[in-house]
Amino acid sequence: MELQEKILSLLLDPKASDIVEAVIRKAGVNFATGQSVQKILGRPENEAAVGGVLLTKGEAVSCDLVVVAIGVIPRTELVAGTLVKINRGIVVDTRCRPAYLTFTPVAMLPKLSIHPKYESLLPLGP
Repeated sequence: MELQEKILSLLLDPKASDIVEAVIRKAGVNFATGQSVQKILGRPENEAAVGGVLLTKGEAVSCDLVVVAIGVIPRTELVAGTLVKINRGIVVDTRCRPAYLTFTPVAMLPKLSIHPKYESLLPLGP
């Protein structure tokens, strides 16, 4: 189940998401995007054991296991008002240092990353 319309939408652009989804589907995994789990259902013979989930659009899906995970949201408010550059997160250089610590001019290269949230910085010049 994925709340977003595409799997891994915070990490991948739509094309990369489609590629990953196709590979995983080939392995026999099904996806329900654009919705979430409304309720965990028990087994008919044992309500205490997981038997399925009810999705927000009303579909019941049987399963033996439910794994709950929530995505990551950058805590940019921690560096608000400082020299740290913020885009969709803290902008870092190729060594994952905050961009203000670099001593050479830098340029953002969005083509190097899968998602703009993870844009890379590359020093220009010698």
